[in-house]
Amino acid sequence: AQEQAEPAPRGILCTLTAWKAALLGPFVDCAGLGAVIPLLPFFLQDLESCTASDEATACNLSAAIAAPGAAVTDALVNGTCAVATGSGECDYQEPGDPAFIGIILSAQYFGVVVGSIFWGRLSDFLGVRRIYVVLLILDAVLFTLSAVSTSPLFLAIMRGLAGFCAIMPLGTAWVSRTAPPDKQMQAFTLLMVFVLTGFISGSIVSGVFGQIKTSLFLPDSGWFSAVVVSAGMCVSHVRV
Repeated sequence: AQEQAEPAPRGILCTLTAWKAALLGPFVDCAGLGAVIPLLPFFLQDLESCTASDEATACNLSAAIAAPGAAVTDALVNGTCAVATGSGECDYQEPGDPAFIGIILSAQYFGVVVGSIFWGRLSDFLGVRRIYVVLLILDAVLFTLSAVSTSPLFLAIMRGLAGFCAIMPLGTAWVSRTAPPDKQMQAFTLLMVFVLTGFISGSIVSGVFGQIKTSLFLPDSGWFSAVVVSAGMCVSHVRV
């Protein structure tokens, strides 16, 4: 018997044929990665801080340097920051090791390899569309956890899990399965367009929203603003 075609996914904003809906997942997936890559060096740099040894004193390295009348005697003295304001010494936290840039990205790509096998097999039993929506939701959660990360190790774990939940492989399979034979070339051409547009959009998000210094979780950092926007993009595509 001929396999019955999947009904067109109905959303809040519009109704899309199945293969066109499948293009949105790879877009937000690549946008999330594109938003992270340019900001990783700044994330590691923003980990550098001075925390007051005395509970009564709030001492941040950048704030101490910028404070009126505060003469920084030595930015780093035997692992501590000494500020000549009578506030005492501060515990110095070094910036993240640049090696974590490679570790974080490798963790995400390795997660994609493992996740492709796992989710592909699971979608054979539960259906591609259902797993597709689950992965969008998981991506939104993991991108949000990435936004609030204050540890390179924690971020590496979150990005590894985000890679494990990547939609790109499943999106490719869904396009192949649902696009009509006469639309196959158009579908896969648009898939590559959406992937590249996702990376471009992620870089734009990184550059624009990375300028919003919320000082949330990391001092003077636009990391949170940019990465949480990429999480919002996943949410918006769940019910487009």
